[in-house]
Amino acid sequence: MLNHSEVRDISKILPKMEGDVLAFFVSFEKVMLLNGVDEAAWARYLPAQLNQRALKVFTRLSLEHSQDYGKIKEAILADFNLGPATYLKMFRSMRRSGSCNYVTHLSNLRDCLCRYVQAANVTEFDQLLDLILKEQFENSLSPNVKAFVLSRETTCAEESAKAADLSFRVSKVSNENVYGSQNSTSRHGTHLFATSTICTAECSSKAY
Repeated sequence: MLNHSEVRDISKILPKMEGDVLAFFVSFEKVMLLNGVDEAAWARYLPAQLNQRALKVFTRLSLEHSQDYGKIKEAILADFNLGPATYLKMFRSMRRSGSCNYVTHLSNLRDCLCRYVQAANVTEFDQLLDLILKEQFENSLSPNVKAFVLSRETTCAEESAKAADLSFRVSKVSNENVYGSQNSTSRHGTHLFATSTICTAECSSKAY
């Protein structure tokens, strides 16, 4: 465990949250790792480094979550709308413009892609492979199924596939219920028509 003087020294070199929020977390975590600070203690150092908006997010967290660095980071990124989907959309839509040369454009693309990978908490090749597979699988789905899968907030390609299957089963049962209801209504209508026809015939017979 670090002593008080070491804690003060680390506090002096920790970055302040200013512009790029995700870059701040990357820098913050790097300083903590390089100085051997136990991850369980990271939450204690974080509040003093946050900007006003992020600090408001922190104060809204429960006592339990405010002691969990991962939960704090997740809540702040969500408030700034800086999840993986945001960086992926940005990466897909980036174009070179103005006086920006192609080398700089490539560098900007690389930086945005790194932000995407970092936001998705990818640290191993298999995770990166699954991330790419998950994104391509979800893009291959029909709009209704894709909306259902995204609403489930799946964390891997396998979960997305299971959610898609669930969507299919729900849709199938729903369609069967609608079809059954329509048949029942149709039979009921036929019965009413037949009854009406019989009554009309009987009334005509009595009239004679």
